[in-house]
Amino acid sequence: MKMSSTKRRYRTAVGLAYLPGQDGAPSVEVKGEDLIAEKIVQTAHRFGVPVVEDRNLARALNSLELDQQIPESLFEAVAVVLNQIEASTNRK
Repeated sequence: MKMSSTKRRYRTAVGLAYLPGQDGAPSVEVKGEDLIAEKIVQTAHRFGVPVVEDRNLARALNSLELDQQIPESLFEAVAVVLNQIEASTNRK
């Protein structure tokens, strides 16, 4: 029996960096669309970096420049993602 797997296609990917107590806010470290987005996600998985899907947030973050801190208007949405990551990490 042959099993097929559907490969997820990421159209936009954004990687954030944040060091609590050191950074004022998370900043955009990497971003890309289409093939570059796929490579970002593959690399994140390879190195054990958590990946959370949120298309609207990814689009908003993708409009920022590299190394730019996220604006206050995105604090709440990014906090939700960071909490999801922390919760999933604590379950392991």
